Amino acid sequence: MRTRPLAATTAMVVLATASFAQSTVVLTPLNSIQSAVNAASDGDTIVLSALDTGTAVFGDYTQTVSIVGKRLTIEADPNYAGQISVSANGLDGRVFFISGSRELNGNRTTIRGLRVVDGIATFGGGLFQESSDILVTDCVFERNVSTDDGGAVFVDNTCNATFTDCRFSGNESLGSGTFAAGAAIRVDDDAVVAVDGCVFESNLLTAPEGGGGAIYTERTLLTVTNSQFRDHHAQFGAAIYSVQNSDLVLRDNHFENNHATSNGGAVRNIDNGATTTVERCVFRGNSADGLAGALEHGFNAAPLSVTDSLFENNAAGSNGGAIYSRGPSTIVNSFFYANRADRGGGFYQADAAIDVVNSVFVGNGASVFGGAMYDGSQPMRVYNSTFVANSGPQPVAAGGGDAGDVIYNAICSANTPAGD
Repeated sequence: MRTRPLAATTAMVVLATASFAQSTVVLTPLNSIQSAVNAASDGDTIVLSALDTGTAVFGDYTQTVSIVGKRLTIEADPNYAGQISVSANGLDGRVFFISGSRELNGNRTTIRGLRVVDGIATFGGGLFQESSDILVTDCVFERNVSTDDGGAVFVDNTCNATFTDCRFSGNESLGSGTFAAGAAIRVDDDAVVAVDGCVFESNLLTAPEGGGGAIYTERTLLTVTNSQFRDHHAQFGAAIYSVQNSDLVLRDNHFENNHATSNGGAVRNIDNGATTTVERCVFRGNSADGLAGALEHGFNAAPLSVTDSLFENNAAGSNGGAIYSRGPSTIVNSFFYANRADRGGGFYQADAAIDVVNSVFVGNGASVFGGAMYDGSQPMRVYNSTFVANSGPQPVAAGGGDAGDVIYNAICSANTPAGD
């Protein structure tokens, strides 16, 4: 066990576990976080506390921080939960830079309980991560700006990153030229990212082209669970946009009121080999001016799997009011209600087979074909499913030519051609 005073201005040093000879230092906003980082050893913890005068609490640290080659924990004092912020306001810089900090024996760099605000950088105004493994938990990212991509966070270079119980709101990507991506998080280059229990709301892409109003990924595995995405706007994939063989797993999430000016009102995952898995998700009130009011899975991609999910009041200006897919698709135990499109009010399947099992389509509509569903040139197999009160020119429940469709044990009731 050891104590290690960092500087004369340090508030105090608290002993930590003897087995790893780690130490904990507690700071106030009068102290330099960077000085504490520079003096810290691998595995140390830096606690950011507040100045408490008895009549007022001051918990704002206006500083920028770089962690290179160390596994450290920087966390808010739990006695001042929600009151500790690290801000680059007026410093014209990024809040956190983390590099060369790989997980070892279960230890990795951790950021906990902080508000990360007002950072600005080319990539990742709030946090930039490269060649490292991190955990970010119970944090708020607000008003961070990238002049290129990744307004709040940029995860690069084979990193592993986990975000739990965080909130991302009001972050902005200005973009390079006319293209911007990932107003909250951009993930790149074979990274593996997990997001759990997070809220993404009203993050902004400024450039007229681009995608991923909340999250943008390239060549990655992204798993998102128990999270909410609201009020994002983008050209493609208004909430999440994944490209270049990025695998996407979505479980127990809500997507609401997101809008794409082109395709993928909430989510877009394209390119060959990209798998999309959706389980127990809700897509409500999303829209696209082009394809896929809620979810686009495309360009001869690997399989799309949707299970136990709800698609309600989504709309597309072209095809696929809720879903548009070019990959082999399986829809199980899912409910499509009041979605709208030109073709395939609930679901549009192109260029690959689709299996629909134990699912319900109610009140969906299409102005051209397939009020509930539309399939292209490949077989559509429907088992134990229900189609009620869908509307559109025939065929109402399914359409798309001589595709060898099979419909077994289905209930079709009160479906009507357009104009009836």
